[in-house]
Amino acid sequence: VLVGQTGLVSFGHGAWFGLAAYVAGLAQRNLFPGSFVLPAAAALIVIALLAAGFGALILRRRGVYFSLLTLALSAMLYVIAFRWTAVTGGENGLGGITRPVWFGLDFEASSAYYAFVAGIAFLGVLALWRFHRSPVGAVLSAIRENEMRARFIGYPTNAYKLIAFTLSATLTGLAGVLLMFN
Repeated sequence: VLVGQTGLVSFGHGAWFGLAAYVAGLAQRNLFPGSFVLPAAAALIVIALLAAGFGALILRRRGVYFSLLTLALSAMLYVIAFRWTAVTGGENGLGGITRPVWFGLDFEASSAYYAFVAGIAFLGVLALWRFHRSPVGAVLSAIRENEMRARFIGYPTNAYKLIAFTLSATLTGLAGVLLMFN
């Protein structure tokens, strides 16, 4: 969404990946023991809100400056993850994460969880396919090709770039949540 559709190169998506995993893990351990949906939803909501906030700041820059700011965000969250051991567990990570049992299907088994993740990935690909063919996807393509022209036509390009940044970060966060439960 961000690079291919909008033309913005981000080096900081690892931050969203890891942050979503930590939020989901901490939510399951402290708020929703044994649950999968509520920690995952909490993580995706937190990532969407943080990405919208940071995106509003970072997207003020263009080109290499945008990329370097995203890299700085990723480096900052990496240091926090390894130094704030009371919350994140540091190099040891978080323990006590469990997968749920739904309708008699135990997701602790690798094959069942693999099928679950594959189903989510398939739904994600379908949603992205539809998104790229939507009016918003067309505007993002126009921004990638010539942002100034899209702005002169009347599109609020900064708002569309923020949508792309937030959506891309949230999808990356979903991947982080799924890996955390692995």
